[in-house]
Amino acid sequence: MHQRDTARAAWSAAGLTKSRDAKLQRFMQAFDALPNDCWPQVVALIRRDYPEYIEQLAAPLWKSGDVLLRVNLIRHADLSRKDEAVLIDRWAVGLDAEHHRYELAAVVERGGAAQLDKVLKRRKLPDSLRLAAHQRRIEIE
Repeated sequence: MHQRDTARAAWSAAGLTKSRDAKLQRFMQAFDALPNDCWPQVVALIRRDYPEYIEQLAAPLWKSGDVLLRVNLIRHADLSRKDEAVLIDRWAVGLDAEHHRYELAAVVERGGAAQLDKVLKRRKLPDSLRLAAHQRRIEIE
């Protein structure tokens, strides 16, 4: 599976797969045991058993630049959780509307009022994303 391999490569590049942290290694073993199409299970596992590793695990995936990993990070973020909302907000600031259209579309799709307001303040936003953000903003009011 592309995403599994890309995630493993990102964690390896960040040194997480060779970490001496026993709990982090338990996560890596649990991750390897999950089925290929496992985003919901991975997210549930991290929130339940490894919440202190959320940023440590998510940051290398984001930094990989892989669009699908990034979109899935956004889609599976629970924005009612402060730690996850802070990560998405921090990452969304650096998104360029021309080069990161899919990531911004995911923010529009999943974002709350605060995230949508930040997207709508962008000057160079494609009309289709601006319209989608306006519509979503109206829906959540």
